[in-house]
Amino acid sequence: RSITIGDKFFHVPTGSYNHDIFTLIWGQTMAALSFVFEKSNYDLVIEKSIQGFNKCARIAAYYYMSDVFDNLVISLCKFTTLLNNREINDNLWIENLPIQFGLNRKARLAATVVFNIAHVHGDILRDGWKNILECIIHLYKAKLLPSVLVEVEDFLDPTGRTTLIKEQITQTPKTDTGLFSSLAFLLGGGSSNDSTLSSGKQPTIEEQEAIKVASSCIEECHLEQLLQETKFLIIDSLNELLKALIYGCQIFPDSQKLDQDAAVFCLELLVKVVLQNRDRVTIFWPTVRHQFYSILVNANAKTFFIERTCIGLLRIAGRLLRREELASEVLNSLRMLLLMKPHVIYTLSSEIAYGLHELVRTNAANIHKSDDWFILFSLLEVVGAAVHPPPILQSTTENLSLNKHVHQNYSTTNAESDTECSDCLTTSTIDKGYLSDSEIYRRSDYIVVSHNDFDTFRNQYDQFSRHDRRALNKSCEILSFLIHDAAYVTQENFEYCIHCIRTFIEATVIQQSDKQTSKLTTNNNRNIKQIRKVTSSNSLNNENFNEQTNNQIKQSRSDYDDDDMQQSIKQEYQSLALQLLDLMHTLHMRAAQIYKQIPIDQTISNALWYKCWCPILQGITRLCCDSRRAVRSSALGYLQRCVLLPELHILSPIEWESVFDKVLFPLLLKLLETININDHIYGIEETRVRVSQLLCRIFLQHLTPLLTLPTFTKIWLTILDFMDKYSKIDQTDMLRESVRESLKNMLLVMNTTGLFDDNQPLTVITKDRIHNFFPGLWEEVFKISTPPQVPSPTVESVVLPTTSGDSNTPSNESTTSLVS
Repeated sequence: RSITIGDKFFHVPTGSYNHDIFTLIWGQTMAALSFVFEKSNYDLVIEKSIQGFNKCARIAAYYYMSDVFDNLVISLCKFTTLLNNREINDNLWIENLPIQFGLNRKARLAATVVFNIAHVHGDILRDGWKNILECIIHLYKAKLLPSVLVEVEDFLDPTGRTTLIKEQITQTPKTDTGLFSSLAFLLGGGSSNDSTLSSGKQPTIEEQEAIKVASSCIEECHLEQLLQETKFLIIDSLNELLKALIYGCQIFPDSQKLDQDAAVFCLELLVKVVLQNRDRVTIFWPTVRHQFYSILVNANAKTFFIERTCIGLLRIAGRLLRREELASEVLNSLRMLLLMKPHVIYTLSSEIAYGLHELVRTNAANIHKSDDWFILFSLLEVVGAAVHPPPILQSTTENLSLNKHVHQNYSTTNAESDTECSDCLTTSTIDKGYLSDSEIYRRSDYIVVSHNDFDTFRNQYDQFSRHDRRALNKSCEILSFLIHDAAYVTQENFEYCIHCIRTFIEATVIQQSDKQTSKLTTNNNRNIKQIRKVTSSNSLNNENFNEQTNNQIKQSRSDYDDDDMQQSIKQEYQSLALQLLDLMHTLHMRAAQIYKQIPIDQTISNALWYKCWCPILQGITRLCCDSRRAVRSSALGYLQRCVLLPELHILSPIEWESVFDKVLFPLLLKLLETININDHIYGIEETRVRVSQLLCRIFLQHLTPLLTLPTFTKIWLTILDFMDKYSKIDQTDMLRESVRESLKNMLLVMNTTGLFDDNQPLTVITKDRIHNFFPGLWEEVFKISTPPQVPSPTVESVVLPTTSGDSNTPSNESTTSLVS
């Protein structure tokens, strides 16, 4: 025709009008295929219709006709019989679904086709994801999904995995086998339990075979690959899938148990999809984060759904933290855990603590910013010690920077209140120098030992709640992991780390106090029960008396078990306290190395004292008053090593005054209180001896810088006040003799400096003050030191009384060496 004279013949590429033609006929074609597939019973016709569906899917995918592809998927989903008509009882329909699906060949063919085309052409899917997801949810409810889809990661399970489908163990009612029940069975044709058993009847052999066929069909569809390959979906299709999953995660007030289980399953699918697409997570992370936020913040009680939401968020955070550019955004997302209602987050302490342990263990090197560390340590405090979440995290991000600014200006605030403690000590009223177990005071960034010191800085954590023991143990493991690796503790997180340790110390102290109170209550209850038993036994017959004796034996065994459990818990908390002491000592030794470089407006001694050494020493002194002798003794040993550390010689005189006002004086004041010490012989008295000797030693070693202070007289008189009180508090002479020897040494060394020359005001005050509690000591000391042939002792030549082992009795050789 091209060589004829007629109209021109145009050559066009093959298939140029295929798109237009398919646009015109796809509706009628799929309607015909659907009619034939539904009505025909011939295998050849059914196979042809399946081929037609596949070809329509390929054409729609080729031309990116999403609406056509969605309609095809919706039509096929209806043939699977996996979409429930809401007019039917959902529970009954789900119960019969495996059997009906296994017996329906067309339904299995339709399911195979729809899951296959979704797997191959998932990029074209939009609204069709909702129908596919609904089919998968119903398969989950019917327990037809393979184990790989219902098994999920878990932090608490020893295997690291758990299943979403919990086997329900139904207790069969006890059957009455008596004479009358047998007669009723013969006359009535069955027992009263038949109705119970009939509701859970076992399926027949044909039904069991149908269930196996259904399970085999779903397993061959490889639905797990459909989720794994979501990382290859274009972003439009992925967004639609995420929308469908987020909608499935919602639980409404009238939701049934199966719907709540389906929400948990959708949540796990959402987590898997996010992890599969973590390389482009920034595109859709705000949407996913908002869903987690709405679930957690609105939670009113711990449920399996809330538990899996927390675990899912921590799993996502652990994976995304491997990308350093996302570290801050991911950790900032963990703030939503701190925004949960306190009673809800406390019940999830173990799950969160174990999740944080996994997160820190694998990603600690990627956390650098101070605000990120603040969120992490705040979480540890809340789940480990059950403190109230800090209000600062419930406000905007600007408040974080404001809090950090206050945190950095901390040293100025401290310097203004250094003298408050000594003022209160000279008064007749003895205030507590330490925190009580029921009320915690803290600075804006520290738990303080003396609440007199910082009344203006109330702790944002008003009180501790009952914490989870497992969570506290795991949180301490996290701290130990961070502190023992020198690379993780820096200036960005040093103060937060100390704060967290001291919070855990408070938790162990409060727990110990609660145990003693509960033990006393339990003993009182046991005594009351015994009195009641004795009173009631007088009116018992011999037969009842034997039964009562057996009950008493059982009760005594139970009491032994309770005592063993209490002892085990006591040992566990004692080990935790010792571990925390070791961590404090490690930080104290490393502080100078960490704070090599400091801002120009601060001195090295100022930064080290107020940011590092002072809070560490206060934390150690908190355990110096512990009721457990091993903890108390270890804390005193650590305190002595830390205070006498050579690096502390860089401290200025004002900072040495702070050592007395913020560490030693509050400790001495707390030891004056009545403390519940089980070892009453070598308990509190031994501690008082060691602390008083430590006070004397520090005072004498740093007497020269202290003399330059205008407040030296006040420090000295405060020491004399404590010497007076300590000499009168114990019934034995061990503490009194130790105080006497320590006071002798201080007087002799101070005399060498000329402080006690004649007509000095300090001389008169000191002489009169000592005469009140040690009459004749002044004359005794200076009668020995006055002969001219005896050289005056110096600070280096003074040998202080030392304690040895258990007795802690002052050595008699100290006085001899002093005057020789």
